[in-house]
Amino acid sequence: MSDKKPMPPLLDPLTMSGYILLDKEFDEKSISPIVKTIKLLNILPKKPKRILIDINSPGGKLWSLTHLLQTMKESKIPVDTHTSGLAASCGCLLLMAGKKRSATRSSDIMSHQYSWNAGGKEHELYGRQKAFKNGSKRMIDMYKLYTGKSEKYIRKHLLPATDVWLTASQAKKHNLIDIVK
Repeated sequence: MSDKKPMPPLLDPLTMSGYILLDKEFDEKSISPIVKTIKLLNILPKKPKRILIDINSPGGKLWSLTHLLQTMKESKIPVDTHTSGLAASCGCLLLMAGKKRSATRSSDIMSHQYSWNAGGKEHELYGRQKAFKNGSKRMIDMYKLYTGKSEKYIRKHLLPATDVWLTASQAKKHNLIDIVK
């Protein structure tokens, strides 16, 4: 007998929706199964009408997030996002990337500037500086795309020098979500 837990059903039989829970930090290990599930749902003979990603995450690696966002973009099935817990950092970016975006009144949503721990020798740090600039620009571009706000607005209200903690109502005001539940 296998020690592995059986995989939960990919489809909710009542709503015919695909349900995915993201309750970890964003890294290759946590995002790969989500990417695979979205791709699998897209090739099923009986496809769900929608896919819901339920977020409760403190954030993580931007590169892992961009892999997931590209998969969502390529999905023929609309991918909605929701949080009833924490959507921080990359979790906030994922939340705002859904087709339908919602949060409960008890949710905590945190937005902050791109951060990255880097160490090494001088020449390595110069190379990493370019990667940091690219990551920061990519993040600003995502905020602009998903909120429809200008870079000036985003830097002032969503990516200032300190972390920005938002209620669901405040997140809706900034166009990070569409619905407060």
